[in-house]
Amino acid sequence: MKEEVLEDYKIQFDLRQRRAKFIADCIDDVIEQMKLENYYLWLKNIDDLYSVSKHTFQEKRETENEYNKLRNIVVTLANNKKAVWTKQSSDSNTIAEIEQSLRNLFQYVLDELEGAGVFGTKFEDEDEL
Repeated sequence: MKEEVLEDYKIQFDLRQRRAKFIADCIDDVIEQMKLENYYLWLKNIDDLYSVSKHTFQEKRETENEYNKLRNIVVTLANNKKAVWTKQSSDSNTIAEIEQSLRNLFQYVLDELEGAGVFGTKFEDEDEL
């Protein structure tokens, strides 16, 4: 019985490690596309991050509604400002607007991940260790 519990713990630990690595990879992918200013892949990678982590969020319905609201802002900009979205134009105001909307969406997902404790616990005092 003790061995079964230990084996279950090892499997759970392994799955948590894999999920943490996958989330970290998704975050790295978002940051990479942010640096490359590839708006389509930037949004796609945020969507990937959201889809693999949404089960961890505490207020799932509210989180999904807010995520969709922020995502719709990005999609509306992409549809209304296609030339900038596809890099056929370089209007600096529109670029700033698109990038800010993508950053807001990404930050929202990161905030939700932090609220769900995905990044671990932060100790205020060494005595709590």
